[in-house]
Amino acid sequence: RSSTLLQAKQAIQGGMKFQLAMLSAQKNIEARQGFELQYFEMVDTRTLQPVSENFEGEVALCLAVNVEGVRLLDNIVFQR
Repeated sequence: RSSTLLQAKQAIQGGMKFQLAMLSAQKNIEARQGFELQYFEMVDTRTLQPVSENFEGEVALCLAVNVEGVRLLDNIVFQR
């Protein structure tokens, strides 16, 4: 599990807005040499569609990072 995803999950569960958590994750990832964030989304696990800030239910934080030409994918599921 990505430490960035775990930090974002904890921040969102603690009340932080997704957009702020996303910006923090982007800064965290891009501060690392050779890392480039491709996407970071919060989606409904049933539909895989992005959700609004006030969505309640099971969500997944999904990210893709390019590391020196290799695309890495990760996600974490939790209740909002």
